[in-house]
Amino acid sequence: MAMFNTDWDNSQWVRGILKTHGWTRIVKAGKKSSRMMWLLIQHADNDPALQVMALRQIEPLMKTGQFDKADYALLTDRVSLATVGTQYYGSQLSCQHNHYAPFSLDAKGSDPKVLDARRASMGLMSEAKYLTYLPPHC
Repeated sequence: MAMFNTDWDNSQWVRGILKTHGWTRIVKAGKKSSRMMWLLIQHADNDPALQVMALRQIEPLMKTGQFDKADYALLTDRVSLATVGTQYYGSQLSCQHNHYAPFSLDAKGSDPKVLDARRASMGLMSEAKYLTYLPPHC
């Protein structure tokens, strides 16, 4: 419960910063500050509204090269899973038949060529290579 409360407090703090200053100001504070803020948001699964707000602010920055495409893709998948129940880039994994695999891909994402093309467009490694970084069994 203490961890949940800390996560909630962190997400409320981040929400205040995004509402007051916006992500553009966070980016101007430096790469390390931006990355730390992104990590708090990426793992704020108890506050999907915060993740959506951040994603909307990050998208134009990602398109102009001011925000990392891979991090944008990871947050996109988390938001998509929370809001529509599927993901686009296959970054969120679950244990399926004792092996890690992408959790709930959209219809076209089940084609490995389509999924890998999506991932490559965001600077992510192929799904097969991504899975080699995990234990063979879960």
